[in-house]
Amino acid sequence: MSKLRLREYVERSEKRNGVFVPRPRQAAYAFGLINRAMFNDCLSRTEIQIRKLRGVWGWCYGDLHTQKNDWIAINDSFPNKTHFIRVLAHEMVHQYQIEQLGQIDHGMTFEDWNSKFRKIGIHIKKED
Repeated sequence: MSKLRLREYVERSEKRNGVFVPRPRQAAYAFGLINRAMFNDCLSRTEIQIRKLRGVWGWCYGDLHTQKNDWIAINDSFPNKTHFIRVLAHEMVHQYQIEQLGQIDHGMTFEDWNSKFRKIGIHIKKED
């Protein structure tokens, strides 16, 4: 059921054209949907900072030694809502890596998650 809800959310976002400016409530809602559907609610609730980023769309901050995620930062605007969802999902994979594995990279674990996300229409990329 939660994967279906996430898939519908993604499909609705694909119908929206134009620049998407995320609001904190929208980011928290998307985080909750993705967390339930893809991570079985295992990710800790984390602060999502929306701000102007340079050279990246998003960033996941955490401590690999304590395996605690501090926050996720995402850019304050995206070309469209689908891109926002992809970037948030990408950073949530890194949060999973920090909290569950004590590592962060774009290697095999990232690729495994990419395959899972593709099945519901979210194509996370290493460069997002």
